[in-house]
Amino acid sequence: MIEKIRNRIIEPSCTLINALKVMDEQKVKILFVFEKEKFIGMLTIGDIQRAIINGDKETGICTMITELGLDCGDICEKLVIPISDNMNCNELWDEIGEKSPQMIEDTLIKLKNGTLKPQKQCEDDVCMAPKITKEECQIDWSKSNRDIHNLVRGVCANPGAFFKHNGKIIKVVETRPIDGSGTQGKIVAHSKDGVDIGCGHGLVRLVKVKPEGKGEMKASDWYNGLRK
Repeated sequence: MIEKIRNRIIEPSCTLINALKVMDEQKVKILFVFEKEKFIGMLTIGDIQRAIINGDKETGICTMITELGLDCGDICEKLVIPISDNMNCNELWDEIGEKSPQMIEDTLIKLKNGTLKPQKQCEDDVCMAPKITKEECQIDWSKSNRDIHNLVRGVCANPGAFFKHNGKIIKVVETRPIDGSGTQGKIVAHSKDGVDIGCGHGLVRLVKVKPEGKGEMKASDWYNGLRK
């Protein structure tokens, strides 16, 4: 059944929220979002990005009975997905896409067998994930290394975290928060492992960057190019 879900339901390039109606007494509807030919249950890329930017340790997907209103209705099946410290939005997106078909199959089987037991959800703290703007993607070096790291991995897909150097935009693709201290926004050390920049707390190591007008590269190669 999982392969049928993958092959028959998923349509490439479709990025709209759709509803799969299972017509029986309970009138269960399973919402899903398409992106990159993957099934994403109950999440959009914005939700995933915000979870990482906020430093959340886990997110989740679910099937539910839909009702009029914002994210309301009884929960049929749910799955908690851990977010590791260095996982970026692309990696989380793919993991959710891989795990969603099994959850759909489980929901449909229980629905058919009459064993599905939807549970009420708490609607007190329901809110929309704010749209990510280009302005908030500019790195604020007064923030902690962890906050900057979370921003980078949260928006690596689009629009990308960035800073300006010599009047040009440098997009940051991958970072690591490390111990140390230095002047905010200034390069304090460099090595084959990356370029270390001071921030509000600790240091941010740039691992991969994408300079304006160029392709993605190691941060160490970018830095060596500046010295020539």
